[in-house]
Amino acid sequence: MTRRLPQSRCYGLTLPETLAALLAFGVVVLSVVTVHLERVRAAPGIALREEAQRLAQELAIKIRDTRGLNVHYEDAVGVVCNRDLSRKSPQVIANNDLACWQSRVGERLPNGEGAITSDTSSIPPAYVVTVSWSQPGARGASYLLRVDKPANTSPPVSRGNVGTGASADVRAETTAAK
Repeated sequence: MTRRLPQSRCYGLTLPETLAALLAFGVVVLSVVTVHLERVRAAPGIALREEAQRLAQELAIKIRDTRGLNVHYEDAVGVVCNRDLSRKSPQVIANNDLACWQSRVGERLPNGEGAITSDTSSIPPAYVVTVSWSQPGARGASYLLRVDKPANTSPPVSRGNVGTGASADVRAETTAAK
């Protein structure tokens, strides 16, 4: 009589199954590492863009604070920042604020430049605040912010609610050249 050996109930992985699992695990690990490295590499650029946005918002607040005054913000060519300026006309103070703002842009961003232009072709007329800087690994980047011009002392023209709220009078755009 032949005796039958009991069948083994041991289960395990074969060599091909083990290699396939290791390959899948390796792909997942490489993907996670790649995403992490991309985020680390992009972090300085994100920080610079956020700083440019803060600087543009800073000037937009100054512009909005001059509502009711007959003050015009354009590039302050030849104006040197004087941090202790007081008892001057609103226009002189506005020009000084703009010169100080442009100085801060140059200090806080690599190759930073700040500019403001008047866009009278839009309704309502607006200022375009531009902050430009050198982006790491790229040629340059800029952040644009459109701010409605404050109404002068004359009564405002009724245009519905266009430009009357904080969310309606600011539009921003970021561009980057590669």
